[in-house]
Parts: sequence; structure tokens; C-alpha cells
Amino acid sequence: MERGALIFLMIFFWIFGLPFSISVFHDQSYLRLNLPWNLKLLVTAIFLTTASLLTFVLIWLGSRSSIGRLLSTLCFFCLIVQAMFSTLYVGSTGKRLSMSELLLLKRDSGFMFWYFVQNETHVLAGLLLICIAAGWLARLTCKFIETQAGRTWIPLGIKSSVAGLGLSLAMLGLACWQNHEAISPTRFYEGASFAEWSWRALKGLAPSLEWTEYAIPPSWVNPLMPSYHGEPLVSPELYRRKEAKHVPPALRSIVVVQLESVRFDVIHKTIGGVPIAPFLSALANQGLYFTRAYANSSHTNYAALCAPLGTYPLRSRFPFLYRKEDPQPHVMLHELLKKFGYRTLFLSSQYEEWGGMDAYWKTDSMDHFLDSSDFARTEAGGWLDFFRMRRRFAGNVDDSITVGKFLGFLKTSRLNDEPFLAFVFLENGHFPYPLPGDYKGPFQPATFDFPASYLDFPREKASILRNAYWNAVSYMDCQMRRLYQGLNDSGIAEDTILVVLGDHGEDLFDSGFPTHGRNLADSVLHIPLIIQDKKRSATTINVPTSQVDVAPTLLGMLGLNSFPGHQGLNVLDDSSDLLSNRPIFFHSNGFGQHDAILLWPWKLSMDVETGETHLYQLEWGELQGGEQRQNYPAIVDRLTRCLLQFRKGQLSYYSHEELYKSYFPPRPTLVDRLLMPIM
Repeated sequence: MERGALIFLMIFFWIFGLPFSISVFHDQSYLRLNLPWNLKLLVTAIFLTTASLLTFVLIWLGSRSSIGRLLSTLCFFCLIVQAMFSTLYVGSTGKRLSMSELLLLKRDSGFMFWYFVQNETHVLAGLLLICIAAGWLARLTCKFIETQAGRTWIPLGIKSSVAGLGLSLAMLGLACWQNHEAISPTRFYEGASFAEWSWRALKGLAPSLEWTEYAIPPSWVNPLMPSYHGEPLVSPELYRRKEAKHVPPALRSIVVVQLESVRFDVIHKTIGGVPIAPFLSALANQGLYFTRAYANSSHTNYAALCAPLGTYPLRSRFPFLYRKEDPQPHVMLHELLKKFGYRTLFLSSQYEEWGGMDAYWKTDSMDHFLDSSDFARTEAGGWLDFFRMRRRFAGNVDDSITVGKFLGFLKTSRLNDEPFLAFVFLENGHFPYPLPGDYKGPFQPATFDFPASYLDFPREKASILRNAYWNAVSYMDCQMRRLYQGLNDSGIAEDTILVVLGDHGEDLFDSGFPTHGRNLADSVLHIPLIIQDKKRSATTINVPTSQVDVAPTLLGMLGLNSFPGHQGLNVLDDSSDLLSNRPIFFHSNGFGQHDAILLWPWKLSMDVETGETHLYQLEWGELQGGEQRQNYPAIVDRLTRCLLQFRKGQLSYYSHEELYKSYFPPRPTLVDRLLMPIM
């Protein structure tokens, strides 16, 4: 009997004790927030009785037959792995591991494997040890259970667990009936409701519960906002016909270069008298230089597609994975310009299957598509060389290879016959900032000769992190010079529009995080944006702009009207009054879900899970000026209402067929009406 009690306590601890312990110490736990004590007690009681029931069910299965023991062993193994992995994840990131993140990791497991092989082999070793330990404990537990077959306390435990669960649900039903305005289960997704906090708490204790949300149609939980839509749907072909009279006799080629993790302040920045990006700084002096350009997200799988799509990244409450069959409109820039006779080319140093991004690039309108998976196969001399390349660049390839492919395209193509649209994505700026062996960066020391990871970098070694980053940017700057020289050597630079922008920035501990993807700080949103057009004089443009403005601006530079599916604006044509007073929106769903709004000079960010907001005056500087929430409550209130309205509108649009099958998402002029003047 004592052994049976030990088995029960061991399994119960894996299911309930460890998650509950994490909740006790987690800053954003429902137990640590200012919520009514009866709500905290209710959530704990429901989870406790559910854990008890599950414990007895697993013991009962393991004592019945060989098949039952196999099922129990697998369940125990999964429970132990989840408990251990969740504990480690909380320790390294400060947040709980959700099923949304597990889904993203599962989708891109190949890329993650090469990243860990490259820079965090200790993580792979730790995962292997966890699996070995979990397998041993699971098997040992089932052997103990075999000795307890036939114990009468097992069905008794099941009955008591069911009774306890029923009592907890009855308490919840009674609470909902007494105060249905605050606790109604039909209002789960309103941040102030008891039901929402209850559900968040249960998901925090048992992340697997989040799977139930995937099975619920989004239209059930995202209320319909019938007026939140833009113009009626128009196909690229119909757009071409409407714009036929605006097409100039000779269309110009376009090259869009997107730089991984490049911050705005690399332009004109020197360290010890040495410029970080001398070529980009010179290019900024010669072209259209946007000093207030922003990424619309802090991680690549959301930010990288904002420029070609011209739409905001907020589409779902969960991490959004792109699919070819997505029913919502997603017209890319290359699909539009293909209708005007453009050749289209996509070259990327990164692994474009990350988040499913390749699903939107690989369309019938893309003539040539090459990413790191293609390069690694063609450039490697054999399997050993292939493995070395993959290991060195974490599933990506060196940017010199990508630029070399683009220069090869320029040499082998008849460039005067038809215009082309090329996207070139450079990747060396991503942590851990790999460099080829023959390149020695000017900023030293920059070697990670100590344990370091993307999420957990020693704060006392921040100077080494920054040097490594500046070296990577310096290397990308050299590759940009090669690319630009190639355009000149081919004789087409005069008639080519060159766009250079960052996909997002890099924090470098400005807001306390080493890399990116965790928040919406200025360090990860403020990016360089330069448009080199030799037919235009050099100009510094100070109006706020973002990645969603790139596509409509390029169409305008070709003499075309904006595509009705774009949520951005032509920043070279629209009035500076409109551009300065419109709101710009941001969304991230990486290591935490955050939304933000920029109405110059104010930026308000919100943690979606907790509702916590931060206000900054960007003319004073986010770091220098500091938090302004307490000083300007009226601005906080109005920006918060506008941001929440935008969030509800975006989720409504992407959830309801009656909207996305008939209309495009709305442009900022429509969103603008939701905002009251605040200055």
C-alpha cells in the first residue's frame, strides 16, 4: 500500500505539483496577480481534481493489461518530458511554454535542429538526457504499478476525483449564474472577465489545454465587426487592366534587399572611429533616407512579409503559419508586377520554410526561388561539406553565396529585354552572427568562448555580444557594396530602384534582452530604410513609415496607383499631414504576445496576456525619456482604445468569411477614424 501511495504521489506531482510550483513563482501567474481569492481557489481546485482523476486513470490503465501498461508508459514519458522541459523553458525565458510555441517548433524542427547544432549543442545534449531520464522513470513507474494490480483504492480514487471535478464545475456554474456579466463563459476572451483569467490560469498549469482552442473556429471567439473591412477584392489581373493607362513606356527594375536584424543606428555609427556600415551610410546620403522607419514585428516570420504584402502581421491569436491554401487575401508584390511583364527572382540566405514563409513566395508568379536549403545542396562538395555548412550557419548560408547568385543572374540575363523584380535577403546579422573564416571583424573581442544562447546571454559579456553583432553588420555592408557594384557593372543602375531595409532590429540589452522576438522595444522595431533612385535627388524623409508602406510606395514610384489590398500608404505621394497623424501598428507573437501603436511621437505597447501597457515619447528617446504612462494617462487611455479596436478588427476580419471573401483589410484612413485627437 505504501508503494501504491508513492506511485500516486509521484504521478500527481508530474501532472499538478510541478506546474503549480512554477505558477507560484512566476511573476505573471494568476496566483501573483491582484485577483479575488475565490477565483484563485476555484482554478486551483479544478486543476487539482482533474490532475487527481488523470493520475488514477493512468494507474488503472497500467494495471489492466500489457497494452494498458504501454499506453501508461507513453503517457508518463510525455508528462515527465513536458514537466522537465517546461521548467527549463521558464528558467531560461521567464515565461511558460505554450502549445502555440510547441506547434511552431514542431513546424520548423529542421531549422531549430541546425541552430542548436551550430551554437547550443548543450541544449541538444540536455534534451537527450531528459528523454533518457523520462524513459527510465516511466518504465520504473509502470513496473511499480504492475505490483499494485487489483487494488480497490484505484476505482475509489477515480470516483472521488470525478466527484471533486463535478463539485468544482458546479462552483464555477454557480459563480457564472450569480455574476454573469463578469464571469460568463461566453465572454472568455475579454481581458477583464473572470472566465478569461480562469482559462489563462488553467492553460498556464496545463499548456496542452490550448489544443482545444485550435479546434474552435476563430469566428466563435472573435466577434464580427461588420464595418471593419477595406475595398472589394480585386485580382492582380484586374488591377493591371485598371492601371493600364498609367503604365509608363519603360518600366524600371526593382531590387529589394532585406537585412536580418539590422538596427537603425548602424547608419553613420562609428566605434572607436571605425564606421560600422560605411557603404550603407554613404547610400543613405545619396538616396531617400527614412529616419523614422519601423518594422511591423520583432521577428522575421512576421516582419519579412510585411513589405511584399503591404499588410499588418496580426491575423490570429496564435502564432500564424503561412499556407498556400490560406483563404484570406495575400497578394504579394511579385504577383502584382508579374502581370506587368516583370521577371521575378527571390534569393535568400535563410531557411524560408521558417513559419511557412515559402508558401507565399513560391507561387506561379515567382520565376526563380532559391533559399538556404537550395544553396546548401548546390554549393556543398559532399555530405561532409554540406553538414559543415549547415552547422556553421545554422541552416542558413553565408551572404556572399547569396550575393554571388544575384551577380550571376545579372551576368547571364538579358536585362534590357524586360524589367525584373528581385528580392535578396541577407542573414549574417542573426545571432550568433557567423562570419566566414577569412573575414576578421574590426570590432574585438567578439568570440563567444563561453556558454551563450539566443535567449540567455551573460549580461556581463554584453560588450562581446555587441562587437560580434557590429562585425556581422559590417560584413553585410561589404556584401551590399558587392551587390551595388554589380548593378553598376551591368549598366542598369540608372534605371533600377534599389530598396534596402532591415527586417527588424536587435535589442543588445537595450531593453534587457540580448536578441529579438521578445518585446516591441524601439531597438527591435526602428530599422534603416533607404530607397536609391538615381532619378530622384537625395532627401531625408522624417515622416513615420513602416514596412507595410514599402509595396504601395514602390507602385507609386512606377507611376501606378496603390493596390486596394495594401494597408500601407505611398509615403512619397500622400500628404505629410496624413502620414504624421495616422497610427502605425505592430504585433509580435514570439516569446510572448505583444501589440503596439505608434502615433508620432507617442508609442504605446501592450502585453496581450497581462494587459500591461507602456508609453514612450520617441522624440525624447525610449531609453532616455523612459516610461511615461503615469505622466500622460489621457494619452494612454486613447491609444489603448485605438489599439484594442485595431486588434479586434484584425481578428474579426481574418476570422469571418463574410469579410475576407469579399473585401480586403482596411487601410489606415479607415482605422484613423477610430482614433480621437490626443494633442
